[in-house]
Amino acid sequence: MSGAPQFTIHTSIGSGAVRAVTVGGEVDLLTSPELAAALREAARGRPATLIVDLSAVELLDSSGLHVLLNAQRRAEAAGGRMIIASPSWPVLEVLRLSGAADGLTIAVERPGAAMA
Repeated sequence: MSGAPQFTIHTSIGSGAVRAVTVGGEVDLLTSPELAAALREAARGRPATLIVDLSAVELLDSSGLHVLLNAQRRAEAAGGRMIIASPSWPVLEVLRLSGAADGLTIAVERPGAAMA
């Protein structure tokens, strides 16, 4: 059976002021509102670091990119930072081609991977 990959989100609270949101599947016009809500919820309490693991994301469209850029701005305005961790190749290409990679903190490997 073929079809779009199932969209998944998991939020975890690590040690100290670190929160992680792990995303899988396709982040598009239909699923980006759910990602936005999860990122807002994870940023509640103003963690010093918000890690967004995109290693299992197979597609990121402009609506998903918009959500990530807004979350980055909110994190910085609150005195924190957001890290895009382990972006899949399709996600990395969107970030690079759009120019968004220049304004985002991207880690090839997930920081604090032991907390998951």
